[in-house]
Amino acid sequence: MIRLKLYMPSTTFRLVALIWAAALCTSWAVSDEELLARADNAFAERNRLREDRDPRFKTAVWDSLSELSADERTRAVLLWMLSLDEFKPDSPRTTQPLSYAIFDDPRLVENEDGFRRMLQHEDDPRRFYLISSIANMAVQRFGYDFVSCRARMLLRDGAVAKPEGELNPDHIHDVSISTYGSIVYNLEQLGADYEAPEEDLSHEAKIDHLVRWLRENWPGCEKIGLEAASSSRHQDRQQLRNESHRGRPTVPDAETSENAGGMQFPKWVLWISGGILAAALIAYFANLWPRGR
Repeated sequence: MIRLKLYMPSTTFRLVALIWAAALCTSWAVSDEELLARADNAFAERNRLREDRDPRFKTAVWDSLSELSADERTRAVLLWMLSLDEFKPDSPRTTQPLSYAIFDDPRLVENEDGFRRMLQHEDDPRRFYLISSIANMAVQRFGYDFVSCRARMLLRDGAVAKPEGELNPDHIHDVSISTYGSIVYNLEQLGADYEAPEEDLSHEAKIDHLVRWLRENWPGCEKIGLEAASSSRHQDRQQLRNESHRGRPTVPDAETSENAGGMQFPKWVLWISGGILAAALIAYFANLWPRGR
């Protein structure tokens, strides 16, 4: 009699399968270039329908991007808006086309997580400012909480545009000014008990007041300002160390040595893990093969 004995996959095999599945999903992700191209076609269709006085223009962007996931759709429209800025970086109307589309179809800003991810990972002051401006529409419409993902920009400086191109010259030289206003507005929309300081205070004093309140009262903001101070102290120590070793033979410190060793580490690990993987696959499929008794 031939008996078929089934074995559950080993931990190694399951781990390999998960890694393979994750890599496969990543390979299927839509690239930024394709997202931008799709958004460009979507807004072109919106303009065409509007010129034809076809009421379907109001939902044209959503309809054209309906096959994308919520995250991809959000990223597509924001990338499209940012692409406009590359051609006219001083234009006061960069956000206008997308704002009109959102006004006609608020579903375009329904994805809270998509906005939060882009705000968290954007370091360029100008691009952050533009994304944050659109995020304010989502806050107004749906009451989303973008406070913690914006907070780091309270301690950053950097111009958000050139003076001759913007309609709001009071904040063009410092991204923290617009960020402060956006966070205070967000807190108001969420019904937070934050009390803004007196208007006659300096901008720096207002920032300090808000940062201290956020650290004590808002989830995700517990370390705001503290990490920057720690990084500054580390840089100061590093600078002193470099000055003290100036003129001496270069000797890597412990951190540098560990990093250097880490560059060579994966080579032999890959060979060993590859052998283990091959053995695990052979053993697994061998156990599934029918045996006679």
